[in-house]
Amino acid sequence: MIAPRIDRTCSAALLRPLVAVGLSVLSFSAVGDVRSIYSDQSDNPISYARIEISGPISKADVAKLVKVIPYAIESSVAKENNRGFARPVVLLNSPGGDLNAAMEMGRILRQHLSWTMVISGAECSSSCIFLLASGVNRSAFGNMLRLGIHRHRYDANAFSRLSPTAAKEKYDQQLVMIRDYLREMGISDALFTEMSQVSSGGIKYLSRGRADELNLLGDDPAFVEWVRSKDIQKFGDTWIRERDTYIACRNEGRPVSECPAPPPLPRP
Repeated sequence: MIAPRIDRTCSAALLRPLVAVGLSVLSFSAVGDVRSIYSDQSDNPISYARIEISGPISKADVAKLVKVIPYAIESSVAKENNRGFARPVVLLNSPGGDLNAAMEMGRILRQHLSWTMVISGAECSSSCIFLLASGVNRSAFGNMLRLGIHRHRYDANAFSRLSPTAAKEKYDQQLVMIRDYLREMGISDALFTEMSQVSSGGIKYLSRGRADELNLLGDDPAFVEWVRSKDIQKFGDTWIRERDTYIACRNEGRPVSECPAPPPLPRP
């Protein structure tokens, strides 16, 4: 079993619970295309409040997302970190769908500093990739998950009626739109290139390592530095250095016994 990567943007209050949580508690069952918000009271940081996006993505989902985000933020465990902001955790399990809707939803998620993730047994493919890319933190936990990419699919009826010149123009316009969106989210152009090489009728599943290399998984550097600055102001340089040392050790896969003890949680 692959341990969850510990993120330096996690609040002090979540440092120990995030290390301790097992992947089994991160699993969930897809519920068709229903978009829901859940709130629990447990030590699992992902259980406190989350938005789950599953099933085909449609234009109607934009309004649904706008409706549930305030509740996710209000309940968000991130609110406990006293950094002056709260953000939703977003679990993805979708084969794709409407590209324009996915991009609109992605911009909403980025505006709210979302943590997007795909967990064991889930899939995020096609236009769902644009939702995953929108997170300031982007994670994949567990095994048997799928991250699938391919070129944009066009409506066959409409696209076939175009002249070759008009079809090329529309195709190029879509490429620019997709590339610009990924750049807006800080994702490597290499993902756009790799995506463009896969037929719209096929799909290429990325390994977790390849998704890391393409920056599809990872963190937005501006957000990381912003949070780090807030933490230094709140907890001090020494606590931050000790925290970073502990997190680096655990992310190397070393057991707790081989890592320096995590710093004690600062008193409120």
